Amino acid sequence: MIFKKLIKQVFLVLVITSNSFFFVDAQTILNADGSGNTYELINGFFAPGYNAIESPEQSGGTHPAFGRHIAEVFDTDANKYVFEFYAHVAEDNDITGGIDRQRVEIKTYAASAANLKGTIGETIVYKWRFKIPVGFQPSSNFTHIHQIKAVDGDDSSPIFTITPRKGTPNKLEFIYVQNYNSGTSKFAILNLSDFEGNWVEATETIKVGEGSAGTYAIVITKVSDGSIMLNYSNNSIQTIRPAFSDPAIPAANSFIRPKWGIYRSLTTPSDLRDETMRFSDFSITELSSLPVQITLFKATKQNNVVQLKWTTASEQNNLRFDIEKSIDGKTFLKIGSRDGMGTSNTLKEYYFNDDNPIFGINYYRLKQLDFDGKIAFSANQWVDLKTSSFTLQTTIVKDIIEIRTNENQEATLSFFSSSGQKMMVIRGKGKQFINVASFPIGVYFVATSEGNGFKFLKL
Repeated sequence: MIFKKLIKQVFLVLVITSNSFFFVDAQTILNADGSGNTYELINGFFAPGYNAIESPEQSGGTHPAFGRHIAEVFDTDANKYVFEFYAHVAEDNDITGGIDRQRVEIKTYAASAANLKGTIGETIVYKWRFKIPVGFQPSSNFTHIHQIKAVDGDDSSPIFTITPRKGTPNKLEFIYVQNYNSGTSKFAILNLSDFEGNWVEATETIKVGEGSAGTYAIVITKVSDGSIMLNYSNNSIQTIRPAFSDPAIPAANSFIRPKWGIYRSLTTPSDLRDETMRFSDFSITELSSLPVQITLFKATKQNNVVQLKWTTASEQNNLRFDIEKSIDGKTFLKIGSRDGMGTSNTLKEYYFNDDNPIFGINYYRLKQLDFDGKIAFSANQWVDLKTSSFTLQTTIVKDIIEIRTNENQEATLSFFSSSGQKMMVIRGKGKQFINVASFPIGVYFVATSEGNGFKFLKL
């Protein structure tokens, strides 16, 4: 068999956040796999050998009959398995805090690995996708779906939260609490309806620091078209709490940590319904800075062209950017370059058009090169060129691929390697047998266009 299953790899990459190129020191990624071993998968990510899940069927919970409150379900919009969280108004409680609230959450905590906890001086990127269901009914008090919690010392209130809240209309609030006596600040309030029924991707970047030494940024984009729904940053904000003179809170926080799920008040249960939330693509990354300050990197589809745009607020010793492309998000080839500014403290915009995007998902990244030979890579940006409804089926026997498309309309079949190299183009309709004995061992993709539609499949 010439087509080999991709194996999981550990590798060193560089990431673009809202304000920098960063070198990735440690990265951990979690996705549902449909195996049904949901809790084992989650615990293996957040705290191997321990329990990183808080849910009402566990010890101290009031709803053991339901069973696990997190499952893996196939989401047709995402076209893959995702995590689904369940909260029941009448039956569920909060095993950590009584019956006036309820939670089903996943987290990092003291038992987690060091690279999953944020300590002073570290820069952490939390990235995930979530979909709020249509008609979601939040509490007027609180319904947290994401928290950044402090540990030890002043740890009663989360530092940052994302909170749907009942209103006219319902809102999605982004909340900050500096310390126990500072009160609450809301740095963004958005209409909840804009999020309902849509997969969105959040990228949250935190430099852990006391006083004004911390930084915080969050960008949320709609997965379907890459449009930006929220872009907030603060370069002088406390992101971990120091010790107080108050004898009731004598210690500083030892680290910060994330939580995801449903954590809501039961003060007004009539406001609520039995609820679900979907999450996927969790990643936690520790970073250290490199000297190119990026304020934006975005890929958008414009007719049959994909436009890449990125901006820099400052550059130091920057020779150029190479633009690289991939079909599978793993193996990249250079498709162009743009000269850097050398050393500059003025805003600079860069553009590059990919005039030959493939059908399906196109992945892009930037390779930044310094004059002294140092390099850095961005996080992947991607554009999904939508597929049509016609059928495409494949069968592989030794060196022969059988492909079946519609019987009554001719289609163009294009074969690509995982690095994006076009290997073969043929035209035909119905059942076809294609000899690929000349292809090197590897993973391949076939893109088909038929009339005004197209499909893209991994083999």
